[in-house]
Amino acid sequence: MKVLIADSAALHVGGIATIFKYNGSGVQLTTVPSYEQLIQAVNEQGSYDIIIIDLAVLGRDCVDRISSIKEISPLSNIAIISNGLKHEQISEIGLIGGISLIDKSISDEQFIELVKFIAKGGHYITTKLYCYGRCINYEDKSEPHNQTTLTRRETEVLHQLGEGLSNKIIAANLGVEEVTVRLHLRGIFRKVNAKNRVQAVLNAISMGLLVVPEADLVSTPPSPLEFLNTIASA
Repeated sequence: MKVLIADSAALHVGGIATIFKYNGSGVQLTTVPSYEQLIQAVNEQGSYDIIIIDLAVLGRDCVDRISSIKEISPLSNIAIISNGLKHEQISEIGLIGGISLIDKSISDEQFIELVKFIAKGGHYITTKLYCYGRCINYEDKSEPHNQTTLTRRETEVLHQLGEGLSNKIIAANLGVEEVTVRLHLRGIFRKVNAKNRVQAVLNAISMGLLVVPEADLVSTPPSPLEFLNTIASA
């Protein structure tokens, strides 16, 4: 298993390395202390089975930087570890799609099992974050709350944007060129007054242009084990 850890705290990195030493077999471990060196490692070494990133390494632009990492290394599974996340960060990171969120308070045994699970393509969000992230910003939005309208193609692009898909994948799904997708995104950004992809989705939700399906809501959060079993085949 090829693992990249980005964490500026030497003590914490040492602790994670020790966990792998005693619990993980066949692990090729690379550690970096900064976002810049993380990007350099990915550019030089290519994809990893899992990239584990301490939220503090990403700084204030954490959401945009996570998006950049995913764009540069789309085959790498990404896990963010943190002592706590703000509600808006949870929702915005969730909109990127395919990003796992791990709380630092979990045990060593839980951590190594989660890493193995995520490295194989699994997706995990700590239970309390999962519940919030799936329910945030939901309300009955069957009718738009304003007069803003999107074209049919802009609406199609927006829905796929909300699923966290890249321009390349959206273009393939719609049978158009990437440049066409970018043109539609510009139109969407202008109409919903957004500066980036995440803001566009959030603003579209608040404006009633993008609906969170009722089926996606979770009234009772699953236990970590139940959640892992539920998404193992996803």
